[in-house]
Amino acid sequence: VDDVANTGRTIFYAVQPLLSVVPKKVEVAVLVDRQHKSFPIKADFVGISLATTMQEHILVELEGGKNDAVYLM
Repeated sequence: VDDVANTGRTIFYAVQPLLSVVPKKVEVAVLVDRQHKSFPIKADFVGISLATTMQEHILVELEGGKNDAVYLM
């Protein structure tokens, strides 16, 4: 699970230790998918998909209730 998937680097490196045991399946969930992949990562579960520029930033605030938000800056 990742909050914002940008280049895919975080998920790519998080999965590396799992590859030593060769899992049958690895599923990836992201809250926000920015679609700027530099690594071969595809999210299986996506909260929202945003086409953004590399200069824009995403801020995710999770407070466990109705005030949860995603901001594009």
